Amino acid sequence: MKNQHHKKLELPCHFPKSGFISSLDKRTEVYCEIATLYNSIVEDLGGSEQLSAIQLVLVERFCFIAFTMRKIENQLAKYPKSKKAGRLFKRLVYSTNALLGLSRTLGIKKAKKRMPNIKMYAAGKRA
Repeated sequence: MKNQHHKKLELPCHFPKSGFISSLDKRTEVYCEIATLYNSIVEDLGGSEQLSAIQLVLVERFCFIAFTMRKIENQLAKYPKSKKAGRLFKRLVYSTNALLGLSRTLGIKKAKKRMPNIKMYAAGKRA
């Protein structure tokens, strides 16, 4: 009998941390660019305290797609007449559409910063 694949019946005891940015090597260009953009967008949207877990994941995806697009654009600029240019251009169009969809979902306007009320200020808490 052939080797049959069976579904696992038990959940793993350990799940990986959510968010791939934290798993990147902090010394790399990839991390620096993605983390900088991520922090900027999260701040524009009102800070991580104001965003849901789903929104934070979408921001990560946005940043990764934006980084990938930059790499594709660089390849197209260096080799505009290569055999891969058509495929790269398609990937760029698909990525642009994905980025637009994410930006519509997340919002493209800066959120107003919440000012702490007097009780929060006195307690030393941030808004």
